[in-house]
Amino acid sequence: MPESFAIPRYLIGSGPIQHQATEILLNDPTVDHEYLPITGLPEFTSAAARLILGNDSPAIAEKRVTSVQTISGTGANHLAALFLTRFYAFNGAKRAYVPDPTWGESEFASRGAKRP
Repeated sequence: MPESFAIPRYLIGSGPIQHQATEILLNDPTVDHEYLPITGLPEFTSAAARLILGNDSPAIAEKRVTSVQTISGTGANHLAALFLTRFYAFNGAKRAYVPDPTWGESEFASRGAKRP
């Protein structure tokens, strides 16, 4: 039976793909099994910023970019919503664009992100 990668199932799944991934990670001597720094793996976050903004980005060159790695998409969206509502001066109505179709968790990610 084909595995669906559209739904994050690693922690709730127990199929052959999950077992194979676990075995690879547990038996690879080059994998560090310690916790990452609080903001994520620096090599990953800087590569993600370059991917999104481009290698020649003025914002990166001027050190105006910071990136954070989270363990989930919903968590990342929630952190972004919190950050924007607390620190961004909106010019007009606050808007969030959500893809259609989307996860049910998309609404949850924006809860609690309202300015007091």
